[in-house]
Amino acid sequence: MPMVLQGHIEGSSLRGISRTVNLSYNTVVSLVRAASQKASG
Repeated sequence: MPMVLQGHIEGSSLRGISRTVNLSYNTVVSLVRAASQKASG
C-alpha cells in the first residue's frame, strides 16, 4: 500500500499532518451533511 506509506512520510511533517486532518475533516463533514439531509428528507 504505497498510499499509506506516503501518508506516513508526510505525517512526519507538520504540513502533511494538517493536510491529512483537513482531508479527514472534510470527509466527516460531507458524511454528516449527507446523513442529516437523508434524515430531514
